[in-house]
Amino acid sequence: MKEFPPFRLDPVDESLWRGDERVHLTPKAFAVLRYLVERAGRLVTQHELLEALWPGTFVQPEVLKSQILDVRAALGDRAKDPLFIETVQRRGYRFIAEVREPATAAAGDAGPPGRRLVAREGPMAALQACLAKAAEGWRQVVFVTGEQGIGKSTLVQAFLDELPPRGAVVARGQCLEGFGAVREPYYPVLEAMGHVAAATGDALTRVLEKQAPTWLVQLPALLTREHRETLQRELTGATRERMIREMCEALEKLTESAVLVLVLEDLHWSDHATIDLLDAVARRRAGARLMVVGTYRPVDVVVGQHPLKQASQSLKAGRLAQEVALSPLSEGEVGKYLSLQGGQGAPAIPELARWIRKQTDGNPLFVVTVIEYLVEAGHVELTSSGWQVRTPLDSLQMSIPDSLRQLIDLQIDRLSPLEQLTLEAASVHGAVFSATVTAAALQVDAEGVEDTCQKLARHHHMVRTAEVDRLPDGNLSPRYEFTHAAFRNVFYHRVGPARRAKLHGRIGEALESIFTGQRAEMAAELAGHFEQCGDWARAVEYLWLAATKAWQRLAYRESLAILERALEAAGKLPAGERAAVELRILERLAVVQNSLHDFARAIPTLERLAQLAAAAGVKSVEARALSLLSVILSTDDAHRCQPLLERLSALADQTDEELLRAQIRSQQATMRISIFGWQPQLAQEIARHLAAIRNGGDRLAIASHSIDHSFVQWASSEYRASIQSAEEALPVLLESGRLVRYLQGREVVAVDHAMLGEWGRALDGLDECIQHAQANDAPFRLLLPLILKAWVHVNAGDCEGALAICQQALPSLAGVFLRDRRWLALQVQASAECRLGAHDQALAKLVEIRSEREARPAVFSWYWQVPLQIQLGDALLAKRDVLRARSEADRAVTLAGDTAEQTWKGLAWELSARIADAEGSRERAEHDLSEALKAIEGFEAPLAAVRIHGTAAKLRKSEQHLVLRQQIVQAIAASLESRPALRQIFLASYFTASPASA
Repeated sequence: MKEFPPFRLDPVDESLWRGDERVHLTPKAFAVLRYLVERAGRLVTQHELLEALWPGTFVQPEVLKSQILDVRAALGDRAKDPLFIETVQRRGYRFIAEVREPATAAAGDAGPPGRRLVAREGPMAALQACLAKAAEGWRQVVFVTGEQGIGKSTLVQAFLDELPPRGAVVARGQCLEGFGAVREPYYPVLEAMGHVAAATGDALTRVLEKQAPTWLVQLPALLTREHRETLQRELTGATRERMIREMCEALEKLTESAVLVLVLEDLHWSDHATIDLLDAVARRRAGARLMVVGTYRPVDVVVGQHPLKQASQSLKAGRLAQEVALSPLSEGEVGKYLSLQGGQGAPAIPELARWIRKQTDGNPLFVVTVIEYLVEAGHVELTSSGWQVRTPLDSLQMSIPDSLRQLIDLQIDRLSPLEQLTLEAASVHGAVFSATVTAAALQVDAEGVEDTCQKLARHHHMVRTAEVDRLPDGNLSPRYEFTHAAFRNVFYHRVGPARRAKLHGRIGEALESIFTGQRAEMAAELAGHFEQCGDWARAVEYLWLAATKAWQRLAYRESLAILERALEAAGKLPAGERAAVELRILERLAVVQNSLHDFARAIPTLERLAQLAAAAGVKSVEARALSLLSVILSTDDAHRCQPLLERLSALADQTDEELLRAQIRSQQATMRISIFGWQPQLAQEIARHLAAIRNGGDRLAIASHSIDHSFVQWASSEYRASIQSAEEALPVLLESGRLVRYLQGREVVAVDHAMLGEWGRALDGLDECIQHAQANDAPFRLLLPLILKAWVHVNAGDCEGALAICQQALPSLAGVFLRDRRWLALQVQASAECRLGAHDQALAKLVEIRSEREARPAVFSWYWQVPLQIQLGDALLAKRDVLRARSEADRAVTLAGDTAEQTWKGLAWELSARIADAEGSRERAEHDLSEALKAIEGFEAPLAAVRIHGTAAKLRKSEQHLVLRQQIVQAIAASLESRPALRQIFLASYFTASPASA
């Protein structure tokens, strides 16, 4: 969009200005423009214009059209896609651009052209100095602070008004007070990005697509529906950390072409996510021509314990932000304001200034309001020669209220009843309100509300016109806004509780009706209205949508907080409706907490969910709760899962639904194998139940249970089948946003490829998981792929590389619910140390891991315990401690025999054969070697086969086994074609070492 300096109408000399340039308009064209601007947002009929501007004269409509054309030409406007004047066919015209009318605030009003702010020269200079630094590439964060009515927003507006034409891109976002504690995450930032889009056109879309796709998907106006859906799929698994990082990078990219001034107003009402972003922006080290200006009230931040308190203090202490604190006006400054109001050079009255300062404590908004009250009451008068006091000031002492609210109340009482009713209803709607919605709340005609608000905007400073709202049906609705939150608050609290609740309900219903297809986008606002009117069913519905929206914006804390609020609201529903709603909310809470790995909160949520589901007799929900609870607990202590699995078994027996029974039994059997070890009958049950689930036709259920089945197939050496089961499920899980299950499937596929000797494909898959975690700033998701990658490197002979990867992962593995991963990382580390000759160090580590696993087993402890036993035997054999090696090998053979993992069975027997050879028992060595070969017969088990054939070549002096070993090595090496360095290490380790030890 082409940028223009702001247009300004000067009613004194009847001229139109574009920045500092006067635009030529004929007197009549100026009159037409002025008439439309004064009625901005309202349809002005042709008849009204003709009557007003050509009174008592017969004029053809074509004359009016000619004047409109002249105005459009001066503004650079167009009829088909208007920016300023909209033609309503056969009816008239509507001025649709934003109109700002000069307010009368003392410290916050630049006044007519050329008039300076009163008492704000220092703060203005500070802002301008920051802008100069930003223009040089030094990012600036400035907090403009002060009490209510001190003139923060007006100072910022005056600063923006003085920006040179095309000197900067301005993006402005307003934090909304709203109702209750529901805040839409990143609302002011997204609003500001809308302004950037208007100023830069497609440039913003291009930057966001490359630098910040997590933000682009939040701005539907910039995307086609297809593009947005594609982005949403690609961004599955994105995190809050990624979203914040991307916006920081996007802001830096945007400032390459122009200075960007980002204004965030009323941060004391902001959501936590916005404060996190602001903090991150301030802490970035990269240069940027960026200036962030945030306004807030310190008292509100401190009293409300808002996160801005800590963030602003920390940033200021680190010299990453500065504060411009606005102070009250002095007596002299009040006098100066009075003088300016009376015209340049008009004498001030010191007594009046002193009296006003005493009454208001120098608060600019209070100063203005007191002056207006005095003028309206006839106590003072502004004449051509200056101010005149008509009533002795001493006699006014008792008639002036001692608070701003009381003074506003007096002003409100001077409005007509219709005006009071209108603004009271408007205050319930919000700080910015629609004439259409306000009319619906009052159950009156919208045009009457529009006329009333237009009159108030012209003659009072309480409200002003705002940007026109285009409704979903295509019609335009005029909007207005309270000029200050104080006015809106006073009107709001003048409404009695019962009437206020009724108005909230009507406004909520009107918004529902008007924005039928956009309810999710307005969920936070709708939830607030229905909470206030006590319509708890609707409140819960919109809180649910608001929580979902917050989750989609990766604002996890906000999502959890809104769900907690929804749960509280659900408790106020009738008993018959309450249970189902509470179950739904609790289950979502648990899923979100689990996704965030916040297990300390997820566990009690799941326990409560299971108890409530059991009490309500909802077996499907109880089963899901128990299953997820088992998964979480199994990573720390498998013993705690036993009663949960017994309850799952009982649930399956109690249900009459065949499909539900199959799902529960499948979940229970999968968990039993994962936690307590291999049981063939359970594996058969899982396959049988999966067939029943497939017949049910639920794609998501099929996909989820297919992942379970793929784990069972992997653990029984059916690696190819496991890959197929997982890969069939992955697209459905990704499409459904089931990230945890999706990543589990990706990881099991990588392990399958590793077990098949397809190490290149295994590493490719693991690297993709690692890159996904790193791109999304998700350290927890990074851990298992890193450990599995280290395991592949150990098998390939790259022990130094494996140790480096383990060192990267281990510092993050100290917490609870990470025992399974920590043990595996230490086991891989010990394996690498052993191969490098640090046998004692490796032995101590392996013994410690085994002891911890036996005392407190975790998920799949039994599976990884077999290779640990083999490693112990290898280390002891390398130390020539044959006696202890024999004990460990026998134990390995026994443990492996209790599994269906042919790779481990083959390796356990191969170890036993080598130890028997060291013992001098040729007969036992041959027997054990035959058992090893028998274990892998008919299976793709190259990890075992390469060692077994190497040992057979040595013990049997067999050229055939040596050739088979070399073929396997070459096949594995071929899989590493794209990783030449690792391939070379692998080949060197296998062809320089003896066949058995490699």
